[in-house]
Amino acid sequence: MADQLGILLAGFTNLLGLQLASRLLTFFFNLLIVRRLSPEEYGVAAVQFHLLTTTILFLSREGFRRGCLRKDGSQEHEDKQPNAESLELQRVLGICWLPIPVGIVISTIVCSFLCWSQTGDDSSAYCHAVVLNGVATVIELCSEPMYIIAHLWLRFDLRLAVEGTATLVKMISVLLLLDFTLVNRATIFAYSQVAFAVVSLIGYGTLAPRIFKEAGDSLTLKTMLTFDPGMMSLSLIFSFQAVVKHFLAEGSKFVLVSVESWYHQGVYGLVNNLGSLVVRLLFQPLEESAFTAFSRSGVSRSDKQGMGRLVKLLAALVRGVSLIGTMAITFGPSYSKLFLRIVYSTKWSTTEAPTVLALYCGYIPLLAINGITEAFTHAVLDVKGLGWSNVFMIAVTLVHVAISVAFVRTWGSCGLVLADGLNMAMRIAYSFRCIGGYFRGVPSFSWTSFVPRMATLLGALAAAFVAEASRHVIFDLRLLSSFAQQACVHIAVGAACAAALVGLMYFSERQVWTDLLALKRSGEKKED
Repeated sequence: MADQLGILLAGFTNLLGLQLASRLLTFFFNLLIVRRLSPEEYGVAAVQFHLLTTTILFLSREGFRRGCLRKDGSQEHEDKQPNAESLELQRVLGICWLPIPVGIVISTIVCSFLCWSQTGDDSSAYCHAVVLNGVATVIELCSEPMYIIAHLWLRFDLRLAVEGTATLVKMISVLLLLDFTLVNRATIFAYSQVAFAVVSLIGYGTLAPRIFKEAGDSLTLKTMLTFDPGMMSLSLIFSFQAVVKHFLAEGSKFVLVSVESWYHQGVYGLVNNLGSLVVRLLFQPLEESAFTAFSRSGVSRSDKQGMGRLVKLLAALVRGVSLIGTMAITFGPSYSKLFLRIVYSTKWSTTEAPTVLALYCGYIPLLAINGITEAFTHAVLDVKGLGWSNVFMIAVTLVHVAISVAFVRTWGSCGLVLADGLNMAMRIAYSFRCIGGYFRGVPSFSWTSFVPRMATLLGALAAAFVAEASRHVIFDLRLLSSFAQQACVHIAVGAACAAALVGLMYFSERQVWTDLLALKRSGEKKED
């Protein structure tokens, strides 16, 4: 358990640093970029090309990442051997290169379909940009073996450096090409994606010498073509699950691209990038670190004491991210329009973007909880359990797509957020069902430990009421003449409410931090 918590804290700290640097950097450059583009141009880059690259990358590598990093129960006896790390590296080497050929096939199919389906005067330039994005994904996948081994060795610092540098190069290249060239806008974003992929490959390639050194004579063609049955089985299960999970997460965007105009795609793309800033900054690195920690915990279900500590850790994580989500849903709806007006001017604040962003703030807590609960269930379920999870995800995907089509046609971009929220709620319910079954019979397991205390929820409700009343009185009734005065007073009210709510959380939710610190101290004693 000490190792588990250490992996979680170290991984989260490093990945949080990566997300903080890259996302804030992305936000700053994105602000500069958006001001140079029309909503239609921004929609192509923020929704269509983003969907293209994430589809190819996620389907090609996600299953192999999780399959290589998860420690199967059949491998536990090898951990006690002196050459355990070498044996594990050999197993991973036989799997970790597979995302490259898989990615080439998927990239070829997806890019060919998009170019074939494209019509209009700009089809040639659009297809050129699509092909460049496909090439970029293949280049990035060439770094995947090093990425997987870096995570296997817990080299989160390498990812911090590589992805931070690649993001910076990508954003600077977009700005330079926008300001100093006459290149087609779509092609500019494609070139920047190629730059990101090349920097990633070079960065992760610095790990290659150590891989050759550690592998030694075992790094042969035979080793690369020897597939560990357990790891391959898990990788295939996770790959299938990745397909379902991707269309669950992005299905609404596929619907948006199919039925909405480029203008509405641009509006949704802007809101999605803003609304997901907190998600990607805090929740994504925590989810990835939690999966790694839970996968390699080694806690047996017969070990009641170990299971008790695992319950405490999971409950503390779920409750912790719930508190962050509570802050978003408390203040987001009342400050979304003001934020868009200050940052992006009235060009964006007078569209439906404020309403979409307000709804997205209610979606954030669901994203946060689902990230942790799914990370846990994927880490601890056996092959049969993962199979049933895939069946459930297929059913949810079909429901999600149907709901997305109906909601988008009725409410436009707002319908996308509502459909995604229902999708996330169904996935959380299934994860909770799996968690309840896994911890059945553990005395310390209680659902009440997973949710914030009543005092916190009542405090959040009161703060939301005050913030919304402030927005109505200051902006709707126009009691103040200038926008600067209105903004300052409204922000001051929000800051006071936020400070009071954080103080209330500190006292009422102290058990969350107590559990984490107690687990850490017990781990340190065991190490001594």
